[in-house]
Amino acid sequence: MTAMTIAQQLQTAVPTITSVTEVTEANDSTGSIGQPGQYTSAAWIADTGAAANEKSVVGGAVVEVFAGEAEVQARLSFLQQHIGQGPAYNAEHHYLKGTALLRVSGALGPEQAALYEQAFNATSFE
Repeated sequence: MTAMTIAQQLQTAVPTITSVTEVTEANDSTGSIGQPGQYTSAAWIADTGAAANEKSVVGGAVVEVFAGEAEVQARLSFLQQHIGQGPAYNAEHHYLKGTALLRVSGALGPEQAALYEQAFNATSFE
């Protein structure tokens, strides 16, 4: 299972997704991909309801996949601790399934986030 596979499944279920982009070592602005304790794969999701040109959660959503549950739980805890400490973390919706974390921009609102959650829960990757 890769983040791209999950993002592509979400794209078929969420009509406002315009594109998905695989995060690689070359385009990962944080340099986290493949680093110890960080995500093993990630994909940016562009959504018409957000800043779709942005290559981050700000553009709509991000799927991050980790090697194990401890790593994904640590990432989720980190994000939850930093919510409200700046616009990069503010108002994200987080959904967890196995070792995959879906981060949805707060700009999309609760109804759109719920659509992402439903589609994410329906994905087949475990």
